[in-house]
Amino acid sequence: MKDQAGDNIEFKDNDIIIDGRSLRDAAKNKVSIQHRIVEYIKFLIPEDGQSLDGIEYKDVEDEFPLSIQLTLVDKINEVISPDYKEIKSK
Repeated sequence: MKDQAGDNIEFKDNDIIIDGRSLRDAAKNKVSIQHRIVEYIKFLIPEDGQSLDGIEYKDVEDEFPLSIQLTLVDKINEVISPDYKEIKSK
């Protein structure tokens, strides 16, 4: 990939910067969001009473598109902390 470096691509020791955005930070953000989604899904109680403790992001991704995952997280936030949106916007 280093052969393809151009004006918009910069290689660092532990990161690649493309158009001023860090691939390392993007990867960290993606993992953080996926972890948060899984932890929030674990708050739900299945109808059949099974535990969701062993669920992984792959399981969630197979069942729900990202837009639904994010909606679920928002709705769970509303239940956990009804004032969340108001406080977040300040």
